[in-house]
Amino acid sequence: MSQRNRRLSVVQEIELIAAFERGELDLPEVVLMTHLLLERGWVWNMPAPYQALARGWIDVGILTDPRKVTMDRPKIKIIVKEGKPVQIVSEKGEIDVVLEEEGVATSTFTAAPNRPVEEND
Repeated sequence: MSQRNRRLSVVQEIELIAAFERGELDLPEVVLMTHLLLERGWVWNMPAPYQALARGWIDVGILTDPRKVTMDRPKIKIIVKEGKPVQIVSEKGEIDVVLEEEGVATSTFTAAPNRPVEEND
């Protein structure tokens, strides 16, 4: 779906909405239209039937809410003292972190919840 939606212009997307309003779309086109509205974030500012349609596709797992995907990204906190990392903490499981200073050596660390910095060999 993502390759196809990249080929559609905003005008084409609006034409999809108009065709939906006229009852002219088949099921795959309705899913595509809803996907595009979700990707742009427009669906949540549209009339309730569009929001209900989007929520329905999300609830059954056919589409995803990009707002939720964004919120689930891993977060890392790097605490630096005198230019050196003293603690790298991740909110969820372990994550490898690469620190690179331009023109200087690269260091690789493993970040984990509530664990001091450990440089990997």
